[in-house]
Amino acid sequence: MANEVSTTGNTLNNNQGFDQSEDEIDLSELIGTLIEAKWLISIIAGVFLVVGVFYALVATPIYQADAVLQIEEKSGGMPGLGDLSDMLTTDALAATEIEIIKSRNIIGKAVDKLNLTINAQPDYLPIIGAAIARRYSGAEVSSGMGGYAWGGERIQLQRLVLPSYLIEDGVVLVTGKDQQYTLTDIDGEALLTGSVGEVASGNGVEVFISELVAREGAEFNLSQSSRIKAINNLQGKIKVSEKGKKTGILRISLDGEDPVLISRIIDSVANLYLRQNVERMSEEAESGLKFLQKQLPLIKDEMEAAEMELNSYRMSKSSVDLTLEAQSLLDRIITIEAQLAELEVKRADISKKYTDVHPIMITLVNHEAKLKEQLEKINSKAHGLPKTQQEVLRLSRDVEVATTIYTQLLNMVQELKVAKAGTVGNVRIIDTALTAEKPIKPKKTMIVLLSLVLGIFLGVAVAFVRRAMSKGVEDPDSIEKNIGIPVYANIPLSIKQALLDKDVAAGKAKHAILCEHDPKDQAIEGLRSLRTNLHFALLEAKNNIVMITGPA
Repeated sequence: MANEVSTTGNTLNNNQGFDQSEDEIDLSELIGTLIEAKWLISIIAGVFLVVGVFYALVATPIYQADAVLQIEEKSGGMPGLGDLSDMLTTDALAATEIEIIKSRNIIGKAVDKLNLTINAQPDYLPIIGAAIARRYSGAEVSSGMGGYAWGGERIQLQRLVLPSYLIEDGVVLVTGKDQQYTLTDIDGEALLTGSVGEVASGNGVEVFISELVAREGAEFNLSQSSRIKAINNLQGKIKVSEKGKKTGILRISLDGEDPVLISRIIDSVANLYLRQNVERMSEEAESGLKFLQKQLPLIKDEMEAAEMELNSYRMSKSSVDLTLEAQSLLDRIITIEAQLAELEVKRADISKKYTDVHPIMITLVNHEAKLKEQLEKINSKAHGLPKTQQEVLRLSRDVEVATTIYTQLLNMVQELKVAKAGTVGNVRIIDTALTAEKPIKPKKTMIVLLSLVLGIFLGVAVAFVRRAMSKGVEDPDSIEKNIGIPVYANIPLSIKQALLDKDVAAGKAKHAILCEHDPKDQAIEGLRSLRTNLHFALLEAKNNIVMITGPA
């Protein structure tokens, strides 16, 4: 702020107009403004620093737990599919498994297993209570004051059922003597009384507490949320990502306040996902086994009927044997017929998963068409054989094909039985859940530094805003530069004059005339300079009128 008074005159000089230099930034003026407001800036920065340190001390630490899984490429569940199983592998394998891990099926089972729909928390003193309790969390229960928890309190809530009118607000547990407790609503109305280790019920409330460590009179807030809300909440917090590109290595992580609980949640999710993966593999083997077991009796009946018909014909024709040419055609026909039967089994199994326009189904149909075309060519050659040879060839073909198919189905059934008994999923846990020793948030050093920087920045901003809003004139030279009116004298503010005024008001002095007490004061010298300058300035003036106005 200005601490001096400037007196200006007009005389005969012409106004020079406004100086355009006022648009330029004066670095010395900026530095002067900062120096003048150093205490304001220091106070604001100090307040922000204290707030930052306070927040860093009382903020709830957030921990992170993670586990690592490996997803291997899935092989075909149906034996004999061969190269067709390779077509089932896509680049979206990891993305698919990530969505399975975060599905309601897996997350919901974890919620049920860990009772995540119920919550029990000690009642802490607002703002600083939780920080104080964390400091004494490993010690014995503190005596404390009132119903607040002060450190060392523990509770294990195994079951909580609340009526609809209490779900939104929850209930309050007040500890008593000898492991007794009382449940009340938020208005303090008693609902029931129970003991640790026993199921207590009353007024539509049912609760079972397995452990309770707290001083008498301590309070806990008990709440219950819906299952779908708990699932959605966990789905939003849990993170699943692939480490690297197309590595098949998945990392499951979860942030939370309770390091033990988040580790248990990650372990549960990983194990539940592993179990469902194995069960899914086993179900596929079971599905293929049921299908083959239905086909076996039919193929066996066809095989026995074909054998009986061949034997009857040979007996009627006195044991007719095939020629070398007919035997060659029979072998080729049997090979193709066996391939066609195998394709039919594959298509019947795959049709349960894919539509007719799927690339796998189209490939099977095209392969089957080529085999039938080859079979037609062989059959046309067989028509050139004698009629007896044609009949024997036909009957022998039916027997051989049925026998080959039946043998293949028996082998496939045995393979599926072995696969079902020793089912191993394509997922394995590489690293079990582990919680980091140090919390990931809050970053105390960064918070303190940012609060200090923000405080300094805000202090500087306030100083410049206050400077910009000031309407006074701090530099007499700016009057001559911007307006063109000469300054005749600078009369500084006199501290001694202010002291004289106080003495007169207190009755310690008769008057407050500064020139009598201190003729050499700078303010007196300024007045003398003004008198001299006015004397010479008025010599050429048309009148002796002087106007005095304020600096603003």
